[in-house]
Amino acid sequence: MQTEAWDSACVNGRYVTGAMYKEVNGSRPNVSWKNLLRGNWARPRALFVLWLACHNRLHTKDRVERYGIVTDGKCSFCDVNETCDHLLFQCKVTGGIWTQMLEWQRENHTPQNWEAELKWILMASKGKSQRAKLMRLCAAETVYYVWMARNKRVFQQEHGSAFNMLDIVEIIKERVALDNKLRTYVSTL
Repeated sequence: MQTEAWDSACVNGRYVTGAMYKEVNGSRPNVSWKNLLRGNWARPRALFVLWLACHNRLHTKDRVERYGIVTDGKCSFCDVNETCDHLLFQCKVTGGIWTQMLEWQRENHTPQNWEAELKWILMASKGKSQRAKLMRLCAAETVYYVWMARNKRVFQQEHGSAFNMLDIVEIIKERVALDNKLRTYVSTL
């Protein structure tokens, strides 16, 4: 085994560190949304929640209801069953926040279910343009904002707190402060 790994890490008689890294770690499946997280200026906690959402691992009420932890599977914002699809962009309230974020970015798009929206976000955030960088950042921060607002309602019974897209915009402005081109682009919106 050791000689096989060493042999595969040697290319044309020279040791290649990247080849050994791949040999030791093995191959991992290539996911379509990896570029949504890579190089994203969002906060690490927002990126983690987005990563969970991309893996369909957010502990929404429909998921925890299967374990008997939650008896009421209704959305915290409306009376529809809470699923990842519903909570992220199909709910009237959370979908409204995403729609406002899209309008702020000057994007003409109607939110859909999570899978379709994720595909659209991936297409809209493709490349290295400032528009693409902002889309990645907005997607991560909006998903995080929705998830945290949902958790406040579920665990702290804070039903009266205002749901405001300007909170997300302020966070985005703070996050882009170190990137001059992106900060300039955001200031034009």
